Amino acid sequence: MAKADIMFDKTEIVLRIAEKRPVSYNIRAEQITTVTFRPTTVKKLFKSEKSEVMLIKFSGGPQDGAAVTKTALETMKKGSWDIAKKQMEDFCKYNKLTLHYEDTEWKPISLAKSKAG
Repeated sequence: MAKADIMFDKTEIVLRIAEKRPVSYNIRAEQITTVTFRPTTVKKLFKSEKSEVMLIKFSGGPQDGAAVTKTALETMKKGSWDIAKKQMEDFCKYNKLTLHYEDTEWKPISLAKSKAG
């Protein structure tokens, strides 16, 4: 299961994602192009449940952006998603960044499909 942590400063965020290999990004506000919140479905042991994802697109990062799911943020501490979402909204407002809320479901890109196709 993926784990994530996000820390905010006035003009910079630090994003840590630990899935198969841990990745850490120090992202300055001027590098960020858009931040998007979208619904998604995450798989738990024997079921799937609705969740939400924060997609951060920035220059020098992955082409599709860095994706942080509600489940990944809340593996360490319950309720941290709501705090991070509010902090991201404040961060975008302070730095005059584009913030989107979309209704279409986000599906992660499968590496097996992208290599085969």
